[in-house]
Amino acid sequence: MIPKKLRLKNFTGIRSGLGRDEIIIDFETLAYGAQLVALTGPNGTGKSTILDNMHPFRIMPSRAGSYSPGSFSFYDNVYGAEAVKELEFSHGNLDYLAILVFKMGTKTKKTECYLQYRDDLGVDWFPYRTPDGVISDGKTETYDRCIEHILGTPEMFFTSVFAAQNRRALSSYTNGEIKGLLSELLGLENIRELGDKARDVAHSLRVHLTGMRGELVRIDTLEAERATVEATLENEQTSLGLSMQARFTARGRAMAANKRLSDLRAERAATADVDARRATLTARRGAAENRRDGTLQQLNADIVDDRHRSSKQAESLRDEAGRMESTVRQHQTVIDSNEQLLSQKDDIEQAARDIATLEAEDVENLKDLDKKRTAAAKYRQLVGERDKVFEQLKASAQSGQSISTACDELKGRAGLIDNVPCKGMELQARCQLLHEANTAKGNIPATEQKLTEARAQHERLQTRGKELQSALALMGDADAELHAAEQERNRIVYRTRVVATKAALADSLTNAEQVIAHSRSQITGLQASIAAKLDQATNTEAECNDRLAKLNARRSIAETECRNELSVIDAELASLPPPLDGHDLETAEAALKHDEDILAQIEIDYERLLKGVTTSKERVRAITADLTNASALKAKAGTIENEIAHWTTLQKAFGNDGIIALSIDDAGPTLSGLANDLLTSCYGPRFTVKLKTQEETAAGDMKETFGIVVFDGERDDEKNVRDMSGGERIWINECITRAIALYQSQASGQNYGTLFADESDGALDPERKQMFISMKRKVLELGGYEREFFISHTEALWEAADAVINVSQFRQER
Repeated sequence: MIPKKLRLKNFTGIRSGLGRDEIIIDFETLAYGAQLVALTGPNGTGKSTILDNMHPFRIMPSRAGSYSPGSFSFYDNVYGAEAVKELEFSHGNLDYLAILVFKMGTKTKKTECYLQYRDDLGVDWFPYRTPDGVISDGKTETYDRCIEHILGTPEMFFTSVFAAQNRRALSSYTNGEIKGLLSELLGLENIRELGDKARDVAHSLRVHLTGMRGELVRIDTLEAERATVEATLENEQTSLGLSMQARFTARGRAMAANKRLSDLRAERAATADVDARRATLTARRGAAENRRDGTLQQLNADIVDDRHRSSKQAESLRDEAGRMESTVRQHQTVIDSNEQLLSQKDDIEQAARDIATLEAEDVENLKDLDKKRTAAAKYRQLVGERDKVFEQLKASAQSGQSISTACDELKGRAGLIDNVPCKGMELQARCQLLHEANTAKGNIPATEQKLTEARAQHERLQTRGKELQSALALMGDADAELHAAEQERNRIVYRTRVVATKAALADSLTNAEQVIAHSRSQITGLQASIAAKLDQATNTEAECNDRLAKLNARRSIAETECRNELSVIDAELASLPPPLDGHDLETAEAALKHDEDILAQIEIDYERLLKGVTTSKERVRAITADLTNASALKAKAGTIENEIAHWTTLQKAFGNDGIIALSIDDAGPTLSGLANDLLTSCYGPRFTVKLKTQEETAAGDMKETFGIVVFDGERDDEKNVRDMSGGERIWINECITRAIALYQSQASGQNYGTLFADESDGALDPERKQMFISMKRKVLELGGYEREFFISHTEALWEAADAVINVSQFRQER
């Protein structure tokens, strides 16, 4: 892949670096006949943007997260309504034109990609079509497939021939990524395709087997069900035989219980007359007991009711007498209160006469208190002003002292004017000491003026302070006088409150004697009522006791009459022959019912078991008929499973872990040899590289891996490339990457024609950078590459290049 011409429109890197919206670079003209071509220019002029677009893949590798187009968006690096990338390049014997158009609307973004090739006449361009019929029609998917058909995968391209900024080192690749890369490098894609076909066949067979799974599961379910039903049938037949024996036994027991009950009933009929007389006497005895119990119950209820009613009536009378006594105590309290009031008659009348005098005294006291408060407020105001003036005097004295000191210092420095050694000499104009003395002399008048003003202000403050001090001395202690006036006010208020409270009782004196007389009259009447209520309660209790004695006598008579009647009945019952045992008849009836219930349950169980046996037999016959074709279907499924195992084995054999892994293992020494040849020819014999594609596990087995091990002949040690210094790691990584490019060119026939490198020499010292250039030329020679474009900030490398393209020449002056 040899870039011939590049056109970029509306790319931010070109706009910010060169001030242009569009740039066209003709590499055929600028790099004609050159093998090593350096892209130069200051930082930020767009060199990486140009190099990142000198290939047809849809990524800018230095800014992409991976080498997949899906990991990168051009829209982060373009602007305007439409941006365009056009790259004309040659590969093999054809010229190609890649056109990428990025359209940005207000809401949507659209990318159109076209790949064209030039006809044999080298005039017209035609849409590119792959051998399998994929045509570049503007869609990104078809464009990517066309580019990969021509150049291979972007992973192979950027790993082997394009060293972008910030690219991943080979030592950081995963095993899967290395296998994919080396598989493409070794031309093993046809083997991978066979593995994919085997995978597709296995997948189709699995789909077919999955379609049969439902029927196979149904067959397994039916066979399991038949086994279960057959086991159930065997248990049901056994239970049915046991149920028949139990039914025969239960019928015999029921017949025996029925005969026993019939015999007992015949014996009972023979003694019916005696039992009838015994029943009559028993009924009479029960009736007598009921009459006795009813009479006694009624008498007992009357006794309880009369006692309760009388007790409640007496209690009510005594409660009423108690309430009257409470009223008597209330009246006595009223009498005592009014007599106490009458005893204070002289004091109450004197208080009524004193209240007017106290109110007039209160008014005069309020007026005096207001005057005292006004004087105290004025006093506190003057005290505050005096304190403020004293503070100002203190500050004024300090400020004046500072100004006086400053004035003395200025005069001291000004006095040096006549004493400096350089006075009258050429050095006088540059003498710093003389300059400071003159400056101090010029500042003396202003400083003396400030001192005069400060002294005048201090005198004014002293005068005001003396005036305030004299005024305060004339006022005396205004706060103490205010405090005395407030205490006098509190005394007058308290005395007025006490006198007013007593004077308010004057209206109650008039009615006190009448209230006392009325209360005494009420007490006399209440005491008579109380005595009557208590006598009535005593009489009620006495009448109740008389009624209770009569009721107790009636109860004794009723008990005696009932006892005599029961004695006559019991004597006749004792003369009758003893009755038959009725418990035997009840036991026989219960036994017959028990045996009949057991027989009925056994009959139900027998019918249920008989029906279950019939149902199970029918189900076994139905399942057996349904499983007629089960053996054939299982055999077919087994054949498909064997085929799946066969094709799965082929898939693994043709996959990454099979033939591909073995081929990669075989290629490891060749790649190591190419890398070591580059190291020896350009760097010397110090470093030797070995690529490890397998390593032994702790169990002694071999597992797939990828590691770059470097032997340092100078230090006589071996280490992983990840453990080397930054410059050494870059050098080794570059050698291996270029070895992959050489292997690809020699073994697979895929020669890209051009190499690309962006600041790969950054961590190398000057001597190693010269060796770096030697290695580049060696790679071009061994791999048959036409040229390499590289970016470097080392001028020595520019001078070693065959051609230099300074991108600054494309800058547009603004």
